[in-house]
Amino acid sequence: MLRIKLEMDPGFTDRGEVLLREASALRDLGLDFAADMPAPHLTFVHESVVQASVAEGVERTEPLVIFERQASATLGVNVGPRAMIQKSNVVGWVKEHTLRDVSIHNAPLYLGRHHYGLMAPDAEPRSYKRPIQVSDADLAKIGLAVPHYLNPMFDTARELKCRDISVRKVQVMYAGTVKYNFAPLQDHRMQCCQAIQDLDATHKVIGIGRSFQPRFFNELLRDTKIFVSPYGWGEYSWKDYEAIYAGCVLVKPRSSFVATAGFDIFDEGKYCVECKPDFSDLQEVVDKILNDQAAYAEFAQRARQSLMAATAVEVWAPQTVAYFNRAAALIH
Repeated sequence: MLRIKLEMDPGFTDRGEVLLREASALRDLGLDFAADMPAPHLTFVHESVVQASVAEGVERTEPLVIFERQASATLGVNVGPRAMIQKSNVVGWVKEHTLRDVSIHNAPLYLGRHHYGLMAPDAEPRSYKRPIQVSDADLAKIGLAVPHYLNPMFDTARELKCRDISVRKVQVMYAGTVKYNFAPLQDHRMQCCQAIQDLDATHKVIGIGRSFQPRFFNELLRDTKIFVSPYGWGEYSWKDYEAIYAGCVLVKPRSSFVATAGFDIFDEGKYCVECKPDFSDLQEVVDKILNDQAAYAEFAQRARQSLMAATAVEVWAPQTVAYFNRAAALIH
């Protein structure tokens, strides 16, 4: 039995909640997770907890699997995470979502994240910087082990009863933050809102900032045909899963280069419809969906059914077990 201590930052305890919820099932598969674990083989610890220890001059020397804080699929480019992943006692590095092509982690990056370059295709080549390089062996530590769509925040969304797309009143919707202290992201979100505003669709909803209370937002999703979800600090958004749980057709800037745990939400063509990162083709994408609603109703329903099926512990747990066993094999 592999004993694993779960040590999350107080502000991010929800990230590991599913491992504790399903502790009994995981124990049957050979992983024993607990927040208070005597003599663990591994400690699964949030990156910010380790950073706090470093700031206090305390060196963590026990075998660690680190849960990265950064929202992007790209490995953090600052010295901290890049130095941390190369430590011999760090045997695993878990991300909420990651790059299918691991070589991109070491490639020149625009402002430190791969998807930022997609948001700014006209950026000058000199603005791309090569991050601190990480060896192939250390990049191999990066993996997916926690199904993000089982975060407690989605408990209500999973219980929604879906309506057929044909009877939904809202044709296209976006809701989320637009104002950022980071110009490329703010511009990207504004492009999304403007593209929706310019659509020929007759019933559109744009919610700027935290416009809707969670309960009303979920009800609005149930009455929405198409939900458009731009990039954020990372490629994915919490709303990507909420939209699919609600049975919407999810439209997303190109994200098939990203892999996610359990339910591979961005697997090309399976669960979301891609548009250009500048939303210049959004009218074309929306027209295609609205002009063939029967086909896209089936598309959305298949996506939802696949996501609901992936909530079963026997579906996602094997990936979790395999990842931690692989990490444990690196303990010296």
